[in-house]
Formats: sequence, structure tokens, C-alpha cells
Amino acid sequence: MPYTLVTFDSVTLPADMSETPLTAGAVESGLTQAAGGMFDRYGTRQVLPQSMAIALRARYNNRSATLQTQLDALRAKIGAYGQLVRKRIGDSVLQNINARLLTVDGALMPTDINTLMLEMRWQSAEATWRSATATTATGSVGGNTSLVNDGTAPVADAIITVTATSALVNPTFIITALGVSLKYTGTVANTKALVIDCGAKTVKNDGANAYSGFSLEAAHTARNWLPLTVATHTLAVAASSGTGNVSVAFYKRWF
Repeated sequence: MPYTLVTFDSVTLPADMSETPLTAGAVESGLTQAAGGMFDRYGTRQVLPQSMAIALRARYNNRSATLQTQLDALRAKIGAYGQLVRKRIGDSVLQNINARLLTVDGALMPTDINTLMLEMRWQSAEATWRSATATTATGSVGGNTSLVNDGTAPVADAIITVTATSALVNPTFIITALGVSLKYTGTVANTKALVIDCGAKTVKNDGANAYSGFSLEAAHTARNWLPLTVATHTLAVAASSGTGNVSVAFYKRWF
């Protein structure tokens, strides 16, 4: 099995006889009837699922704790929204997703009163799992920053941080191949930072809201601010004047 679920909201999940369906969510068809025939309204772009249903069938035993304690801890999380963690079997790498626990069903095994077989279901509004730790790429204003997404799914919530080493005026952020062209019109004071959160859609200069100075330029054709497909991308950062350091942090995503 490529993956197994290990914890939900810090509660250890049953692991014995684990059966984890490898559901990756479902995408609605883009085919639309028109006068001239059928066409795909999504064109050639990749479309992600809008939600994911996750299930686990596994058993607890009382070798490390009483069945009552294990069951009560898990059932206390019914309806809770928390972090569901899975482990990649081949190398024990952890990945997580935010989900809500919908049901905990099961039965005491009649052939072994020390064994409790359970079935659990979660639902998530996220389409993909994220790495447990963020990847951070660094560069400088006036140069290029290499962004390597070697997960299996696109990333849309990268955070760009530019820290000025001298007053930085009108910085721009361009990835031509992705149709990304972002601009901040204003000045980032020496030692201060401009933070562009591409997932939350916020822009802050020295911690203060600076969204009014942010713009998508005419060359920006991407459907998001910084949609990192599975590839290596080159982010060019420039400014009218001044110097600074660039960092881009993002969690790799996995189906």
C-alpha cells in the first residue's frame, strides 16, 4: 500500500489490517453541448477536484492501551475539523490535509474481544495533500529564483517575501512561461519586508495592509497569482531601484 493514515487531530488512528482507499477526488466533466457539437470548457488546462472523500478501515488492539480509551479518543473527534496525516509507506514521509471526521463505525470482533474493527470517513475541501514541511527557494532582486515543484500536483498558495537591503521601489515578479506578471507599486523601506501571500490573496508591507499597491499586469494571463505546476520555474524579480533578498515558501502538493 503506497500510503496509510496515521493520525487525525493528534489522535492515533488504528493501524492493524489497515485498508485505505486511494481516492484522489473526482473532477466534473467539462464537456458542454453547443450548436456545432461538443466542446470542453476547460480547454487544455488541468482541473483539480473541488473536494475529497477519505476513508479508513482498520483495527485497534489493546496491546498498548485499552480499547475503551482508544475508541473514546477517536469518537471524541466526530465532527471535528483538523489535520489528517498520512504516511508514505516506501520512505515514511508524512503528508497532511485539513479534513472533517464524519463517521466512526465498527464492531468488537466476536472471535477476539481484544480487537476492535473500525471504519472512518472524512471529507476535505482541499484537492491535494501537502508536504509536512515547506520548501523555501531564495534569490535576490535583479536576479532569478528557481522554484522546483517536484510533487505530483500544482501549488497555488506560495508566499513571496522580499526583504529590502536598500529602499526598494516598485518590485515586479515575472514567470513568463506561466503567464505570471505581478507588480507592487510603492517603496519597501530598508530592512523591511513585502509579503505576498498568493493563497490568502494578501499583500503586506512591513506588516501593514498594502493590497492597494498590488496589481496583476497586462501580461498576467495565469488563472491564479502564482500557480506552480509540477516543473521547475524561474521567477524573475526586478525593481525600479534598490536592492533586496527574495524568498518563496510553499508546500509541495500530492494527489
